[in-house]
Amino acid sequence: MALASLPQPAIWMAALGVLSGTLSSYELPYMDGMEILGVNVQQGLLFGPVIAFGLFRWGRALLPVALIAVPITLLAWIAAYKTFIFVTEADFDAAIGGIAAGAVGAAGTLSAGAIALEALRRIPAWLLVVAAGAFAGILVVYPYNSGDENFLVLFVPWQALVAASIGYALSFGQTSNDPTAKSIPNA
Repeated sequence: MALASLPQPAIWMAALGVLSGTLSSYELPYMDGMEILGVNVQQGLLFGPVIAFGLFRWGRALLPVALIAVPITLLAWIAAYKTFIFVTEADFDAAIGGIAAGAVGAAGTLSAGAIALEALRRIPAWLLVVAAGAFAGILVVYPYNSGDENFLVLFVPWQALVAASIGYALSFGQTSNDPTAKSIPNA
C-alpha cells in the first residue's frame, strides 16, 4: 500500500506518534520522578494526548469523551510495563515479553478509543491495532539486551505504529463521501 493511499488520520497520527515517541525516550525535567505503581508515567502522559487528539479531530468524538484517552492510555502504559516485567521475570525471553507488553499496551490504548467511537469497537480495528502493538513491542529486545537506557528504538516505532493503526481504523466503515476514508466492511 502506497503512503499516499493511506487515510489522512493514519498519516497524521503516525507523525504525532513519532513526536510523542521521541519525547518519551528522554527524561523530561518536568516529568522526572512521576511514578504510579513504580512505573514512570512520562510515556503514557505523552502518548495519551496524541490518541485523544486523533479521536477528537478525525473520529469526531466529543472533546470530553476524547480526553478519556489520556488516563486510559496512561493505564495502558502501566499495564504494558508491568506485563513486560512479569513475563521476563518468569524466565521468558525479552522478545516474548515485548510482544505481550506491546499487545497489552495497544489493547489498552485502543480501549480508550472504543469507549469514544463505534468504529474502534469492531473486530478488524482490534486485530489491526493489537497486532501492530505486538509487532512493534518486539523492538524492546535491543535496549533490554544491550543495557541501553534510551528506548528511542522502541518508543518511536511503537507509538507511531499504534497511533497510525488507530488512525487507519477510524476510517473503517466510513461512507465514500469522505475522500480520505477507506471503506472496510463491518465485522
